[in-house]
Amino acid sequence: MRSKYSACELIYPLAAFGLISMSMTASARADWAFTRWGMTIEEALSASSGLAKPIPEEEIKAKSTFRGAECLAYIPNYVVSDFSFESRLCFDANGALSSVVLYTDGTPGQFHALDRALRAAYGAPIEERDGSIPLRSWRDQSSNNYIRLLGLVPTAVIEYKSAQNGF
Repeated sequence: MRSKYSACELIYPLAAFGLISMSMTASARADWAFTRWGMTIEEALSASSGLAKPIPEEEIKAKSTFRGAECLAYIPNYVVSDFSFESRLCFDANGALSSVVLYTDGTPGQFHALDRALRAAYGAPIEERDGSIPLRSWRDQSSNNYIRLLGLVPTAVIEYKSAQNGF
């Protein structure tokens, strides 16, 4: 199922992909799609207008494997341009939204396609490692957010978070 949001409403936080250049149509700039960093799970779910779903209690641990945050909500099929993601909203120990993690669907070549798009949008990464788990990091100066791309076979993973929280 595709989200009910238009490409313009969804792409702003993902403009790092270099897929589309646009400005938000909403009155207040969101920090990622419909969210703001620091929101509670209830606020994020409400702001999503039904797009985000709570992760079932028994699956939270398995879906919260990313850098110590608990991923408590997800968007099962978040589609932007040619990319399809399972997006997870992750919260810190205080229950505040601290990151969004996007997992590709495992289609071969997506790490390299996302890497090219991010380079087109932000230039050379501020961090770049190759090897068994390739990693690239960028800082979006305009939004003061970090974007990290990881190549985990067979998927690519993007973490999006505020630079105020560090990487």
